[in-house]
Amino acid sequence: MRHLEAGRDERALAIEERRQASMLSFWPVKGDIGGGTKWGIELVNASDAPVFGFELERQAGLTRKRKNVPAIKARADVLPPGRYFCSDDLLWPSFVKADVVLEPTGGNSVFMPSIRFVDSDGRPWVRDGEGQLLRSSKTGRDSVNTPKAQLLD
Repeated sequence: MRHLEAGRDERALAIEERRQASMLSFWPVKGDIGGGTKWGIELVNASDAPVFGFELERQAGLTRKRKNVPAIKARADVLPPGRYFCSDDLLWPSFVKADVVLEPTGGNSVFMPSIRFVDSDGRPWVRDGEGQLLRSSKTGRDSVNTPKAQLLD
């Protein structure tokens, strides 16, 4: 009986440890950003706390129609809860207002990024382009000197 209870307690603890990390999600999008259609990544921190040492990276590639898809690298010391847009010409995630429509681009799983971050309890995480969330071997909070996020209309 105690073995069953201990197992249940361990599972509950593991779920709680993953709670904040599991609330960061992302997908390829296109939308009217800054007066023109842009392609990029929509990123949502739906948790109630910021994450730290945030890094998003997507490799360059080619579409089925042989069009170039540029690499994306975005970083932030602190990523508060909210909705963000990342693209090849932005060095950090840019906050997106709630009324901005970003259209998901289906069938583009090869263009999914991976993210790395440290949750508000100091645990490092990585989520790969297939959506798998894993504890990372990265330790501590990265020092990534980035400007404050810009607001997109």
